Amino acid sequence: MAKKKKELLPFPRLLEKPEACLGCGYPLEGIPAPGSCPECGMEFYDRFSGIQIAGVAKKSGGPAWRRAVWVVIAIISFLYFNVIGVLIFTLPWMALVIFLAIVAGVNAMIFTSPNKKGAGSEYFIFVQNGFSRWPTGTKNAVREFRAWDGVNPCVFVKPVSRVWGSIKIVQFDERGKREVVLSGGFRCRTEQLPLVEQSIEMLMRGESICDDEGLFEQLLEGMNNPADDGFA
Repeated sequence: MAKKKKELLPFPRLLEKPEACLGCGYPLEGIPAPGSCPECGMEFYDRFSGIQIAGVAKKSGGPAWRRAVWVVIAIISFLYFNVIGVLIFTLPWMALVIFLAIVAGVNAMIFTSPNKKGAGSEYFIFVQNGFSRWPTGTKNAVREFRAWDGVNPCVFVKPVSRVWGSIKIVQFDERGKREVVLSGGFRCRTEQLPLVEQSIEMLMRGESICDDEGLFEQLLEGMNNPADDGFA
C-alpha cells in the first residue's frame, strides 16, 4: 500500500481577495472587491492586501482573573486548614460552609477551564486593521479576529530552523501595560523571515504592502512561488 504523502504547512504568501470574511467566515465569492462583508461589515480588499502564515500558537496561561481566583482559593484553603480544629468545636456550621465553598470553587474552576488539548495548526492572516486566525484543514472553521486596538503594536520574528520561525506580537494600552496577543511558531524559510516581519510592521501602521515597491517585488518573487504548495 502506497504511503500517503505528509501534508506540510504552507510557506508565507501574499493574501489575495479572501474567499471568506476574516472576521466571521461569511463566503465572499461573487462580491466585488473592495467591499464589506454582508454579515459583519468587515472591510476586505482586492489583491495583495495582507500576508498569510501558517503555524502553531502557544497556549496561554488563561485570563488574569482565573489566576487571581486560584490564588484566592489557595489562600482561603491554607487559612481554613490551619484553623479547622478551632472552627469544628466553636462554629461547626461555618466550618462546613467554608469547606463546601472551597470544593465548589475548585470544581467550578476545573470545569470551566480552557481546553487542554495540544495546540493545533492555524492560519494567521495579517491585514491593515488586525489579524485573523482559524484552524487549518477546513474552510468553514470559526474565525477569530483581533484588531490592532493597542498603542504601538510590535512584531518580533526570529529564526528557529531552516524552515521554521517564531513570532510574537505585543500591544500596549494607554497606560503602557504590555499584552502578548500572539506567540508561536510558523513555517517559513530563513531568508523570508525579514520580509514577513517588514510586511506585518507596515500593516500595523495601516500602510499597504503595495506602497513599498521594492518590498512588494521581493514578496512577489519570494512568497508567491508555485513550488511552495505545502506538500512534501
